[in-house]
Amino acid sequence: MERRRRIRHSASAFVIFLVLAPAVVGADTGWLRVATDDFSIYSNAKGSEATRLAGEIILLRSVLQQTTTDMRVLSPLPTNVYVFRDEKSFEPFNLDATGNVRHAAGYFRSSPDGNYVALTAGGDEDAEATLRLVRHEYMHYFLNNNFPKLPVWLDEGLAECFSNTRIDGEIAEIGRPLTHHREWLAAESWIPLPALVSVDRSSPLYRGEGTDGGGSRGGEARQAVFYAESWLLTHYLFCGDASRPGRINDVIRRIEKGEDGWEVVLSETGMGEAELVKTLKLYNVRGSFPFHRWTCPREIAVGSLVNFQPLNEVETSACLGDLMAHGPGGEAEAERVLSEAVKDGAGNSLAYDALGYLYHEEGRRGLAFAAAERAIALDSLDVRSRVLAATCLAESSAVSTNGLALQREARSHLRICMAAQPGNYEHHLRFGGTFTEETDGLWEGVSALIQAQQAMPFRKDVATLLAILTAKTGNIDGARALRESLRRSGAGDGYLQRVDMALRRAEIDKINSMVEGKSASEALNAYRDAMRVTDDVSIRREVQDRIRRLEQREAEEPALDRYRQGVDLAVAGKLDEAIEVWQAVQAETNDPVLRITAQTAIEQAHHHQELESARRLVREGRLRDALTKLDALLGQELRPEMKEQAAALHAAVAGELGK
Repeated sequence: MERRRRIRHSASAFVIFLVLAPAVVGADTGWLRVATDDFSIYSNAKGSEATRLAGEIILLRSVLQQTTTDMRVLSPLPTNVYVFRDEKSFEPFNLDATGNVRHAAGYFRSSPDGNYVALTAGGDEDAEATLRLVRHEYMHYFLNNNFPKLPVWLDEGLAECFSNTRIDGEIAEIGRPLTHHREWLAAESWIPLPALVSVDRSSPLYRGEGTDGGGSRGGEARQAVFYAESWLLTHYLFCGDASRPGRINDVIRRIEKGEDGWEVVLSETGMGEAELVKTLKLYNVRGSFPFHRWTCPREIAVGSLVNFQPLNEVETSACLGDLMAHGPGGEAEAERVLSEAVKDGAGNSLAYDALGYLYHEEGRRGLAFAAAERAIALDSLDVRSRVLAATCLAESSAVSTNGLALQREARSHLRICMAAQPGNYEHHLRFGGTFTEETDGLWEGVSALIQAQQAMPFRKDVATLLAILTAKTGNIDGARALRESLRRSGAGDGYLQRVDMALRRAEIDKINSMVEGKSASEALNAYRDAMRVTDDVSIRREVQDRIRRLEQREAEEPALDRYRQGVDLAVAGKLDEAIEVWQAVQAETNDPVLRITAQTAIEQAHHHQELESARRLVREGRLRDALTKLDALLGQELRPEMKEQAAALHAAVAGELGK
């Protein structure tokens, strides 16, 4: 971007300003909200400035609606645009991770809560630069809706290409030249193209720190080269070949599928590095610079805007605290401002949402969940608070003995979110994630993930979770097909390993269900068949273990049959014969459990014989002999029913002797 400030304050000096900020935030500062059908603008600039910028966004959105296909122009997430009247009022909200003021005149940030665009209004003398900044940041919003994995050079390059859009009636001109970029590239040394396309958001080149080794200029100058060169390369792919107007779309789709960015650039241009650099330098200095001109089917109009809504003290604190919470460097101050806003229960749902977000980011899950519950109490349809509540519940389930119930509670919140925002397929992804430990109703989770994958076909986390749940349903072939699709898309080992683990579990479950209720020999045959058709080491190991145990069981089958024969003899009253059989079982079995079971049966048979002997003595009138036998029997460890019978007989005999 062309508008950059060279202002830097130390974190310690800046604290003084932040200490005073809450007094300004809490007072009537003239903040207002201008709402359109899909985003909100918060501003302390003049109302006419906020309206002008809102209109500019609507114009660009209309162009995108009419010049793109199969892309989401409207975000399912709330989008908040903050327009500050000047740089001074913007400074507390424009910090880097160390608490220093950033040198960018605006920024775009996306989070699960929504999209955030913040910038300064500039002034009449800088109106066009402000409009370019608005278009640039709105393009980040649009690209993030459709291509969240774009590399930095392409993301910034496209934002710059659209930043100079001119709209007049039905005519939209996109990709008009940016003179300051062309002049900068003519005067400065270039960044090597392979290095340019490998830059990420942590790179010093992107952050304006240090140098890239390609020149003696400082970090901000090299950052300007990065933006200019990203713009030129993207512009060449977008507008440089009239015979291939859709080439930029091919580049985007291939990169989103996981192909290497530099290889895609070389492939799409058909050039090597040296030839491409030469071509780009000639492209930059050409006299007639190409751009696209579209005639839209109807005149593009701003349409109606909602009237200004002045913000009261709590609303102002909530919206600005929310912006602080989502930007690095201002979290502590955001928490202070938001805590003040909800003091004595005075806050609105947004204040509790933002405070809950901060608590969750800090790992204070209990406080985050409490804030979400408070927001829901104030607004039962507050999707953001329900997502936070569901997130806290799902995270807690991993360390709770009641995990399944917590997942189901999270699912109830997410059902409301899916109904309220059917186009936000992040809700469907989270919903599907609550079924990973579930055994019932899996198809509800699978259905939600299928919808999410259709809407976000490049999302590997969606495809991975869908494959896992598909395997859990027993559809192993379907899960394998999804796994293969993931592999072809360039998914990393982490994704594939998670699916492989689910497939192994499903394979084992399928084999186990096949042998359920079968004899040991039948089960052994089924497991041996499984060993012949699988090469998976983990499956083979588990099946081999089950085969070993079944072989032991099969070897013990004759002893088990003899034990059952003893049971039949005991039921028929042939206790002596039963005892002989069980003693033989003890002698021949190698199974310690069967040996103990036979011993227990022998002891119980002896107890039964002793009780019957006592009863016979009673019938013969030998009461004292019967009582002596019963005393001995009751001194042993008996089964409850045997003990009850012996005790009752003992009491009866003792009663007769006492008469």
